[in-house]
Amino acid sequence: MQENFPRIAEIPFESAYKYMATFHLDGEHIRVFVKGAPDILIKQCTTYFNSNEETVLDSDAKMSLFAENKSLAEGGLRVLAVASRTILAREFDPAADLFRYMDKLRLDGLVGMMDPPRSEARDAIGLCHQAGIAVKMITGDQKITAAAIADELGIEGEVLSSDELNALDDTQLSERIDDIGVFARTTPEQKVRIVRALKVRGHVTAMTGDGINDAPALKSADIGVAMGVTGTDVTKEAATMVLTDDNFATIVDAVKGGRTIYDNIVKFVRFQLSTNIGAILTVFTAPFLGLPLPFSPIQLLWINIIMDGPPAMALGVDPSHSDIMNHPPRKVDKRILTLRRLGNIAVYGTTMAVGTLGVLLWGLQTRTEEQALTLAFTTFTLFQTERHY
Repeated sequence: MQENFPRIAEIPFESAYKYMATFHLDGEHIRVFVKGAPDILIKQCTTYFNSNEETVLDSDAKMSLFAENKSLAEGGLRVLAVASRTILAREFDPAADLFRYMDKLRLDGLVGMMDPPRSEARDAIGLCHQAGIAVKMITGDQKITAAAIADELGIEGEVLSSDELNALDDTQLSERIDDIGVFARTTPEQKVRIVRALKVRGHVTAMTGDGINDAPALKSADIGVAMGVTGTDVTKEAATMVLTDDNFATIVDAVKGGRTIYDNIVKFVRFQLSTNIGAILTVFTAPFLGLPLPFSPIQLLWINIIMDGPPAMALGVDPSHSDIMNHPPRKVDKRILTLRRLGNIAVYGTTMAVGTLGVLLWGLQTRTEEQALTLAFTTFTLFQTERHY
């Protein structure tokens, strides 16, 4: 086919006009083949096949075709219209504006393609909602198909078409962005507008994409996620991270992993600070109470290296809690050491100091000084293993 009908020109697909056309030499004729959005191509066709006969495409036939397109789209199918045209080779100029040949087309048919979401996608989106993460679908599909797929995935909210999105200015879009779940037939510029509107509302935004047209939006988002399997090199360069398996569920797993790491950092900091505060208060307060120093330098070194190090490292690799995805996302400006956590650290440190000094005082009254110091050291050490976070 390629040898008999060589391609001599083409109109590449662009979201601006939503179709692609190729021009093939066939003797004294040029065969033009077009595929694209049904709502666009049907309007550009003047004839169509009806019972294997070429028939004038009148308004009634167009309405019937639009109805068929709607029926296919409501079933979650992605619909393409296929059209063609034949022109004389001597009248064709490949250097001229090729769009002038995009009229008087013959509609050859509608193609409905099933591209079902992965089975784990719906569960992953449900987990996002549970975790307070809003999921929005931005697609080149027509509005009806997008709505059907969104319903299948459990994505909630309004469905906005490209034209409806253009009717909103940036302020209006920002005000409505939280209530919109699906954007259909979007252009690269609109994707960037959507990301900016989300950021204006104070959301931390992650944007996924695989095509060159997605690169600007990925660059604008807080986190750009490129598809590693189907993504283009341009998209990967623009992204913050690359998804090696092109699976949305992996992103959700990464969120869970990130929350676990953050919790473990908090545990680590809280453990280390409370231990240090406890040790400082114990050593600093003992002389004021007329007590000997409870720890020798070598004992303090042992506490820091042996008793602080391994438990702190273990806390740093703690597995996630079962309910870690049941909490809403933390605020961007939230500090690790909040007032509440600082208060808890102070309570932990004070408890360790009071308990250690109390045991030391009791030991001095009932036992020898060496035994009392050993009891105090052991008590302080056990305080670290008894704390539960």
